[in-house]
Amino acid sequence: MARLYFILLLFVCLITIVFPLPAQPPIQVGKEFKEELLSRQTELLEDASKSLTIQNVLTQQSLFKPNAKPFINPGFTNSYYWVRFQLTNPDSVRKDLILEVENPHINKLQLFTVSGKQVSAGILTGDHFPFAQRPVKHPHFLFPISVPPSQTLTFYLWTDKHGEQLQIPLRLWEKDHFSTKGYILFLFIGLLLGITSLYCLISFFTYYFLSSKNHLLLLDIHHCRMAFFGCSYRTWVSTVLERIYLVD
Repeated sequence: MARLYFILLLFVCLITIVFPLPAQPPIQVGKEFKEELLSRQTELLEDASKSLTIQNVLTQQSLFKPNAKPFINPGFTNSYYWVRFQLTNPDSVRKDLILEVENPHINKLQLFTVSGKQVSAGILTGDHFPFAQRPVKHPHFLFPISVPPSQTLTFYLWTDKHGEQLQIPLRLWEKDHFSTKGYILFLFIGLLLGITSLYCLISFFTYYFLSSKNHLLLLDIHHCRMAFFGCSYRTWVSTVLERIYLVD
């Protein structure tokens, strides 16, 4: 029985090698597309040798594995990782998009675009490079993408965070929708900063004036003590009331 199970397992492995799993279906970016979180639409390739180039990767398509998790989270790794996904534009006009990598702590990233046999490499960026080297000046890593009408493009995102915890949260945006969302976000952040600044200003003046007032009250208490020991109770109460009235 154990021998039969072994033969069946070997047969399944051979079938997987000869007939690799099909690629993930392309993401439709038609006129109704606004934004989408990329996770199960992607495929991953682990480069344990840390030596694969885009040309090597293009000849080893069968090594990509579909990402079955709700997030792209390889965890702690000593390898490089490649993320593959496809975009198709069914419309008759070009679609301008933004690929956002929401983890600003990835050491190195580079996006490659494949159209037919043509390969174009994006800007090499990451938190090991100056901020000015980013394709778009933003706290997250943003990659502009343009999909021609009635075409399907394949994208390969190379990431390097070896020796650390790797998470690759990807979100695809329609360009104008991203700008609108970003504008609203910056307005909200500006509102929070304004409220915080106003609070700090009020706190400063409150502290300043109350500190001065407390100083006057301490002097009043000292005077009242002298008045209590040097005069009658009625005179001491009158002195206290007079001092409080003057302070207020």
